[in-house]
This record gives sequence, C-alpha cells and structure tokens, in this order.
Amino acid sequence: MRLTILAAALVLSACGGSGTPEADDSVAADRGVSELGVDAASADANEATDALLGTICYRYEDDAVTEGLEIEVAESGSVTGYHFGTIHDEAAAYFAAFETELSEGQFGDTDEVTFQTYTEVDGDTQTGEETWTITADGARITAFEDGGTLTPFSCEELLFSIWPPIEE
Repeated sequence: MRLTILAAALVLSACGGSGTPEADDSVAADRGVSELGVDAASADANEATDALLGTICYRYEDDAVTEGLEIEVAESGSVTGYHFGTIHDEAAAYFAAFETELSEGQFGDTDEVTFQTYTEVDGDTQTGEETWTITADGARITAFEDGGTLTPFSCEELLFSIWPPIEE
C-alpha cells in the first residue's frame, strides 16, 4: 500500500497533472501538446524526436507483464522518466512490482536514448544503464528486440491501469 501511494505521488507529480481531466487537457493545449504528448504541429515522421516534447506516456501488457513508461522530453532534447509495472508470470510462479527511474537521457540523431537507471524490484536496488528506442508511435528497451513495444497511452490513466487501487 505504501509503495502504491508513493508511486502514485511520483507519477502524478512527474506528469505535472492536477488529477482532473479538464486541468490536464488545458495544460496540454497551452503547450501545443496532444493528449498523448505528441507535438501537434509536427507531422514529419522523419523528425520523430522533434515531435516528442513534454510529458509522454506509453503502456504494454501481455500474459507476463503490465508496464508503463512516462517520460519528460525537454526542448533541449534531454529526457527523464519512470518505467514501472508488475511481472505476473504465473507459469514460473513469479510476481513482482518494479520501478525504474530514468535519468540523464538525451535524444541525438536517432530515436535511441541511453539513460542512467535506478531500479527497485523485490526489495533490491539496482543501478545501471538502459537504452530505449522512443518514437511517437511507441517505445521499447532497445536490447529486447523480441520484447513488446509500449504504445502511446493517456498519462492521466497510466498509473491506475498498471497499479489499480486495492480496496481493503
């Protein structure tokens, strides 16, 4: 429960959202950003990194994992964010929640961004580096070519679609 509240606070504060759809939509409209965080003024698919600006969210789910990615892309091309979710591999009887802080990312001439990572999973803390391929259409950890691609998703709904509230 404590982790869920902490994660909710981190994600909501990172989104800069007030928690109300009207307020979040007006902020996005003021920044020229669509509901999915993609710059509405840029339609050129060859300049995908230019189309990403502000807060952008992605989501993926299959039989073994439910995960979300929220990133903040600055005008300078610097990128920070959070990758979080649950692993629910019933066949292996493994269940865990994870949260990874992504920092020091920078878009260059490609869609790849290398982040410094700080991950908490199963009571363990891990640090390292992770490269993501990020476009307006999706995001994935570059090393996991066969893995699923996270697709654009509403930032307002992301947290609770990954970690729904548990009634006690």
